[in-house]
Amino acid sequence: MIESISVHKVGNKTQDNTLIISEFPALVASEDVPVLEAYFTKYFKSEELFRFDTSPEVGENQVMAQVAKIFENPEYAHEASEQLAQRLFDYSEHPRIKPGEFYLVYFSSIEYRNEIVQAVGLFKTETHEQFLKVYPKNEGYTIELHEGISTKKIDKGCIIYNTDKEDGYRVYVIDKATGGEEAHFWVDGFLQLSQVENNYFSTDYVMRTCRDFVMQQMPEEFDVTRVDQADLLNRSIDFFKQQEKFEHDKFCNQVFGSDELIESFEGYVQQCNNDFEVDLKDNFSLDKTAVKKQNRLFKSVIKLDKDFHIYVHGDRKKISREEDSKGKYYKIYFDEEK
Repeated sequence: MIESISVHKVGNKTQDNTLIISEFPALVASEDVPVLEAYFTKYFKSEELFRFDTSPEVGENQVMAQVAKIFENPEYAHEASEQLAQRLFDYSEHPRIKPGEFYLVYFSSIEYRNEIVQAVGLFKTETHEQFLKVYPKNEGYTIELHEGISTKKIDKGCIIYNTDKEDGYRVYVIDKATGGEEAHFWVDGFLQLSQVENNYFSTDYVMRTCRDFVMQQMPEEFDVTRVDQADLLNRSIDFFKQQEKFEHDKFCNQVFGSDELIESFEGYVQQCNNDFEVDLKDNFSLDKTAVKKQNRLFKSVIKLDKDFHIYVHGDRKKISREEDSKGKYYKIYFDEEK
């Protein structure tokens, strides 16, 4: 249940946009509250879970500190929103960061994993759309063009649930930005979040690491063809789809087979763990939502110049790469043409 909403205008610091702080929380008609509750909550569908980063490198996490004060005293919510709007403005320095409205929403009660808890939502709307307003006037109709915010999407947002405080709370995130330095300012800069290393995280991480090993690391160490890589990707995704648990030894033997490949893969995983400061367990339950998300990255496609694509889904023995005086070619065996 929404208890209060505060709204401020946050511009881009490098483009002479201003920061406009409102003096009071927003006034919301009671009949509009259900619509706003749906708008601020229904788009958080990912199982990707975050926490506030409280590592020594970060020091005191300013957003977490303000949120903690709200949970202790909900009447502090508007004052906290002023502090956080200023912080967001300070982080809005990249020229491609758009100005927009910043919202702090305090939920006195909200469901989180079958429990009712407090929550704080932080949102930013950057995209305005035009719409028509038609109403009767003088036995006719008047049409006016207005600009507003669509309730069908959120540009940036997070909901912080009052649980696991000692581990940085639990946070769901939305960020529509893709690529570039400006894409990191919301999660990494303003909020300073890190992923919770649960089964979703471990599944997503090991699948991405496996694919990167096959597509990037293997060609540097071994003489492999695109058919070899396609075969390994197929074997990998079959394992993730068919198994309920990730067991390191079983995965390596089933997918890579040879001791030389297994040793190389284990070394690559260890290097990634060190680089990203991840403590990947040898055994954990596979999260099928993460498997479905990563499945699209395991497409075994061989692209030949600009003319042909070969999709490899099955038996590695039925396709081979060869070369003659006319050039390079693939030989494919099949039983039935459809």
